[in-house]
Amino acid sequence: NEMACRQLGYSREEFAGLRISDFDVLETAEDVQARMEKVIREGRNDFETKHRTKQGEIRDVYVTAQAHKISGRLVYHCVWRDITDAKRAQEALRESEQRLSEVQKMAQLGYWEWDVKTGNVVWSEEVFRIFHLDPKKFTPRIDSILDLSPYPEDHARDKELIRRVTERHEK
Repeated sequence: NEMACRQLGYSREEFAGLRISDFDVLETAEDVQARMEKVIREGRNDFETKHRTKQGEIRDVYVTAQAHKISGRLVYHCVWRDITDAKRAQEALRESEQRLSEVQKMAQLGYWEWDVKTGNVVWSEEVFRIFHLDPKKFTPRIDSILDLSPYPEDHARDKELIRRVTERHEK
């Protein structure tokens, strides 16, 4: 279709003459055949792969392939969605989270979040390390920080803040 031609940078005529293995970086002709056989057996196959544009750019795609009978003929129907930007964003987020974790570890600083409405408390990995607690065995509550704090002089103030926030359901 027109969108596939546009995404890959080919004219309709050029695209019509291509085999899947001509633009699918990960798929050989044998791989394509095996996928087609799987689709015929199972009716559908969803997978990620990489497509090469006419200009040589590699794009990540999510493919849904189905087999249909149309006028007695078996037709292999394939729809793909370009997920390159989403994959790049996921990788950037993963790298950012890794850097944050490393910085927290070096500085021995952690963070925690408290959802006042649900009462759920989430601690960063470093908070668990600071208090020498196993995240698989210890479930933090809002008063856990107070119980573990090495600064008892702050407890009265902190308890009052928690009481006020809880009463008002503030964040």
